[in-house]
Amino acid sequence: MKALTDKLDKAKHDTEVATLEVKALEGKLKARTAAATNEQLLEQRQELDERNHGSRNKLNELRKTCAGISPQEKAKIAKAHAETVVCWRKRKRIATDMVNQLMETVSKKRKAFMDEMGLESDEQAKVDIKDYV
Repeated sequence: MKALTDKLDKAKHDTEVATLEVKALEGKLKARTAAATNEQLLEQRQELDERNHGSRNKLNELRKTCAGISPQEKAKIAKAHAETVVCWRKRKRIATDMVNQLMETVSKKRKAFMDEMGLESDEQAKVDIKDYV
């Protein structure tokens, strides 16, 4: 009877080992069947090459037809930008001075006062003038 029990235990153990091996092999098989074949990869590469070629042709056409900005226009835009930045700094300084003068008569903290007045600083708006200079 003991011999049969030992054989049964050995058979159960062998079955468990074989089941684990089968699961591992099934996982490998699933991974390999899920991967693209060489033919599929070649087709995808060819499609991407065609799209790339078309995009390059389109870019070259746009470069040929697009005229650049003249130096006079560029200077005019740069001048307008510089003036805008100067005005921004001036207005920010004026607004800061006004808030500072009002803060002298109010016993609140600066942030609480600005929130109550509905004012928003550049920092609260996450805007930095250095990004535009």
